[in-house]
Amino acid sequence: MGIDLGDGSIFHSPVTSSRGSYYVYSISQRFPDEWFGIELIIKPLIRQLYNLTPKSKHSSLSRNGINVYTYSKGLFFFKNKVLGLPSGPRSRVIVMPPMLSHSIDHQARFWTGFQYSDGSFYCSGLTKPVIKLTSSSPRLLRSLCHFASSLGVEFSFGREHHIGYSLRILSEQSIMKWVERVPLLNPVHAARFLLWGSGTGCPPGLHISQYLELALDLKDPSEFEQRHISDQARRRYLEESVFLVSLACIGSKQIAFDEWWHRANLANAEHAIMTLDSLVKEGYVRKSLNVEGCSLELTRRGFARLGDLDAFWEKLQRVSPVLAAISLN
Repeated sequence: MGIDLGDGSIFHSPVTSSRGSYYVYSISQRFPDEWFGIELIIKPLIRQLYNLTPKSKHSSLSRNGINVYTYSKGLFFFKNKVLGLPSGPRSRVIVMPPMLSHSIDHQARFWTGFQYSDGSFYCSGLTKPVIKLTSSSPRLLRSLCHFASSLGVEFSFGREHHIGYSLRILSEQSIMKWVERVPLLNPVHAARFLLWGSGTGCPPGLHISQYLELALDLKDPSEFEQRHISDQARRRYLEESVFLVSLACIGSKQIAFDEWWHRANLANAEHAIMTLDSLVKEGYVRKSLNVEGCSLELTRRGFARLGDLDAFWEKLQRVSPVLAAISLN
């Protein structure tokens, strides 16, 4: 439910079309960093809770995001009528479901989900940790403040430009107390927490691939100092993370080109062709033509990169107990 009130939405389109009227439940995430959270956490949750098979797609050519969605009238009415989640635009009116108010454990699980979508862990000045949760709803943030106070967590609360309101936790003692009850479920947040805890620091402007390289000591933190990062380097960092997602989608077996790029949620076929050409040029992927079309498989270097991903995931599991039960396979 916390994820729902953060990045989730439900809506009903009564407009008659080729498919008739339809009911949609969707969750929006950023690409490529949060692809792993979608595949390992969000999609399995939807399958286990509702016995539905969600789909995902690149949100648009102009926005670097992913939409996870399913068409279900039953799920729409369950979310809307039973759980009380509003339909359509509702950012300023959402509240914590009243049914959770009597259990601190249930509230902790709710805020874990909300933190996944509308929270973050990052480092200010490389080494000063910050946990931040934001919302446009003053009522929801008041509930969050009440919950944080009940845990004995020190925090600051204030207006956030263009967003609404935010709660920040700055002291290390309070951060550790908070994550003990509200663990970091988002792999991106857990990666930053891992880097901070190891003393490496967490430079801004990086993506999941660079977090992996820092966590495994494959790169030195000085390479990512903010004043040294050019626009070209930023584009390269993003591309490297797209590579990581692409390699995870290919895995240990041959895969058809069309299946691969849809699974990776690439923007379109043109983007997929450019990405594949780069993967082949970098020596990660081998492509072959057969009667069924183009097939892809990993090279030795590609398998080595997947090995790095396995090692990185094991490190994340050590700092986040909720990730410990989730297999990268």
